[in-house]
Amino acid sequence: MTCLYHQTVPVLTGPSGVVATLRVARGPLARMRGLMAGSPLAADEGLLLRPCRQVHTFGMRFSIDAVFCDGDGVVVAVQTLRPRSVSRLVRRARYCVELAAGRAGECDIDVGVRLDLR
Repeated sequence: MTCLYHQTVPVLTGPSGVVATLRVARGPLARMRGLMAGSPLAADEGLLLRPCRQVHTFGMRFSIDAVFCDGDGVVVAVQTLRPRSVSRLVRRARYCVELAAGRAGECDIDVGVRLDLR
């Protein structure tokens, strides 16, 4: 079976320092599958979906924070999603980082903040 995620693991940093180590969904199928049927994210991990302007939590049993960023890494929307829901469409977004629910607030991530992938 082909791995749905890249082997490389970028680190997401924000205003409070390191936010999470990210898995990267590669390809349309991996982006659509996302975190379905998986276990909840730990506070220090996340999933990078690129390109991405909207996410869903169908097939998930836990809530997430969806952080949408433009091409420069500036946060354009932050949404907390419960299981079996769909985010708003964020037209300006180029990618989304899915984090454990509440993690965006803990790390001072809000609209206008710049995030970096390393």
